[in-house]
Amino acid sequence: MNYYDLLLANKLNGGGGGGGGGYTADDLATRNYTGDMVVTGSILIDAFSSSHITSLTADNGSGWIQRCCNACSDLVSVSMKMADRLQSNCFENCTSLKYTNFPNMKYIGNPSVFKGCTSLETIKFPKGGEIYNYVTSGFGIEYFSGCTSLKKVEGWMANGIGANCFDGCVSLEVLVLRGGNMASLSNVNAFANMNGKAVDVYVKSSLVSTYQSGTNWVNVTGATLTFKAIEGSFYETHYADGTEIGA
Repeated sequence: MNYYDLLLANKLNGGGGGGGGGYTADDLATRNYTGDMVVTGSILIDAFSSSHITSLTADNGSGWIQRCCNACSDLVSVSMKMADRLQSNCFENCTSLKYTNFPNMKYIGNPSVFKGCTSLETIKFPKGGEIYNYVTSGFGIEYFSGCTSLKKVEGWMANGIGANCFDGCVSLEVLVLRGGNMASLSNVNAFANMNGKAVDVYVKSSLVSTYQSGTNWVNVTGATLTFKAIEGSFYETHYADGTEIGA
């Protein structure tokens, strides 16, 4: 399926997603896409960048998602049930993005994936990716930088946090890290410019003391971190977005 066919398959005439009618050659050249977009195959690099789509559903496609929606200021929701990997800048500056669904993501380690998503409040990456050759990886550099509304983050697979990952995330309250080993913190500025915000970091009970003395974790700038046990807390049975684990 080529680029032209991909977009024609997603126009709104009888169901399928897109901008309410057939796309012209000029639309294809300028990414003049609007409305709800449904993709049934792979998504190409920069496929919808800077367009005006409001939702993207790619529940049957798989593979790497590369810069598909950066600067889509009208994009509110994304569902990618079969996607493997979010590449750099994938949703950067999607300022209306609020709802996400990535149940089988297996690699999250690239930079600036959600940078500047100022409407994003909660996000989770569950362990579902294990079904698809699960790969443990960390949140990359500036991953959530500038996400000023972000309150809760679930990173079951996260084994590290990159520099400036949460830079400017002044609303962050909860970070859940379920890994069996302490996640590395590459730089003390990972929580920079958060105005001293108090953040509860939930980890396995056996790792609480390890985090409390961990390299860089004890010297972070911009936020005050408190490490708490997942066991016995709300997050023992629920993801950070409030949905029940295993439901």
